[in-house]
Amino acid sequence: VAGTQFKQNGNQFLTAVYAGDSNYLSQTSAEVLVDVTGVPVPSFGVSGPATIVLSAPGASDVANIVVTPYAGFSGAVNLTCNITGPASFVSPPTCASATVNIPEPGITPEGTTTTVVSSLTTTPGQYSLYLTGTDSTGKITNSTTIPVSVTAPPPQGFTLGSVAAVIAGPGTSTTSVIKVTPSNGFTGAVTLTCPSATANLTCPTATATVGATGGTASLTIQSSAATPLGTYGLAVNGADAATGAITSLTYVQVTVTAPIIP
Repeated sequence: VAGTQFKQNGNQFLTAVYAGDSNYLSQTSAEVLVDVTGVPVPSFGVSGPATIVLSAPGASDVANIVVTPYAGFSGAVNLTCNITGPASFVSPPTCASATVNIPEPGITPEGTTTTVVSSLTTTPGQYSLYLTGTDSTGKITNSTTIPVSVTAPPPQGFTLGSVAAVIAGPGTSTTSVIKVTPSNGFTGAVTLTCPSATANLTCPTATATVGATGGTASLTIQSSAATPLGTYGLAVNGADAATGAITSLTYVQVTVTAPIIP
């Protein structure tokens, strides 16, 4: 019926009313059942960032969430949040629920945030955040999925540095200070060895205790009577004492001079 506006779809009863004039009395027609279609249904959309990246297990991030009303929707939208990953993953990140209120006349999008939190035991990898919005009646829902990436932390390690050493005559010994510089949170004991006897130069095993700022060890370097005079690079290998899996290598410059004769 031209000029008639319906607020909802479905079967509606329509009556025509004539107000009357100076010549005719007012009249009301019989009810006519009309099947109404095409009326926009109030609803809303839920959106968030394209992806959420957590820099390492134990990290967190705040995600901006937007609820957009359609067809004049207004009222409260309850947002529930859930994060899942592969079955082999442990301690998946968590996210907080939130509520957004869309004021009348239901035109302007409204925003909120949810905090995504991982733990130190969270398995690095790819997860999916499922965000579902539900109105106060429970009849109108919408959802979105946001990828969540938990980045693996860089591997722990250390580097070795050394101080040049001088041996005063074949068959004698000297010491060199080996400095251990940790990276990415490494701490613990580092075992120092000389893997090869360059020019008959050897060293007994030494251990450096490494804290957050590093550690040192005094390495004894022994020559033999057959060690020629000259300058050599003595390889020193460091390995973490706990597993032996973390290693580093440095070379100590060793100069063997003629013996000092008093």
